[in-house]
Amino acid sequence: MDPQRLRNRTRPVVRPATGYLSGNLVYFKKNVAQRTSQFGLTITQDIRMAVTLEKSVVQLTAGGYGWGVSHLTPKGDPAMRFSCLSLVVATAFSMPLMAADDTARTRKQEKKSNEFELTIRKDNGAYETAAFSFRFASQSLRVHRNLVDLVYNRCGNLHVNAHGGMKSRIADLGVVNFDKVDTAPKKGWRIDCARPHEGHVFVQEINDGRQKAYIKFVVTTVQRNGTLKVKWSPLKGNERRPEFRRGSAGTMGQCGGLHRER
Repeated sequence: MDPQRLRNRTRPVVRPATGYLSGNLVYFKKNVAQRTSQFGLTITQDIRMAVTLEKSVVQLTAGGYGWGVSHLTPKGDPAMRFSCLSLVVATAFSMPLMAADDTARTRKQEKKSNEFELTIRKDNGAYETAAFSFRFASQSLRVHRNLVDLVYNRCGNLHVNAHGGMKSRIADLGVVNFDKVDTAPKKGWRIDCARPHEGHVFVQEINDGRQKAYIKFVVTTVQRNGTLKVKWSPLKGNERRPEFRRGSAGTMGQCGGLHRER
C-alpha cells in the first residue's frame, strides 16, 4: 500500500461543517434554543450551548476513542451515526436542566454564606473559626489572608480592627428587628470592640482607610462552650462590595484579660 494513503487512513478525518453532521447540528441547535428558553436562559447562553455542543461532538468523534468524524457522514456506519446523534439529543435536553440545578445550588450556597459561627479564641495562633471577614465573606485563611473584620478574642469581646490600617467601628442596637435595620445609627459607636449578647443586632462600619462599607449582623445564639452563631447582610445601599485593599496580615494578639467594651 502507498505510504501516503496509509498515513491518511490513520489520521483523523476532519470534514467541513456540511452534509449529514452539519444539517443535524443545525436542527439540534434550534432544539437547544427552544429548550433553554423554557428555563429562562438568554439567547447568548443558547448560542454558547450550541457551539459547545458542536465542539463536543467533533472532539468526541475525532478524539481518543478511535472514532473518526467520517463516521458521522453518510459513508459511516449507521449504528455509529445513531449512537452519536443520540448523545447529541441527550446533551441538548440535559444541559438546561443542569444549568437550572447549578443556579439553585449557587443560590443555596449564597444564602448559607450569610450565616457563620465564631468560636472563642484561646491563643495567639491562627484564627480558624474565631474570626470572620465581611470584606471577603469568608472564614477561610486562603481567602481572607488574615484581613478579617470580626475577632472573638479570649476577653469575650468582638474586635473590629484586627490589623494595621483599619479604622472600623461597631454599634450595638440591642434587640431590634434585624430585617428592618436599613441605615447606620448616628450615635452609639465603639471604635474597638463590643460584647456579644444573644438577640442583639449590630451595625459595623468597615473602613480600611481607603474604602468604606456598612454591614449588619445579629448574634442569634450564644453558647456556654464559647460559640456564637451569627447572621449578617450588607446594609441597604451597600449590596455592591467596594474594592477593598488586598494583601495579607498577621494575627492580632490576645487581650491582657477581661475588659469593657470600648
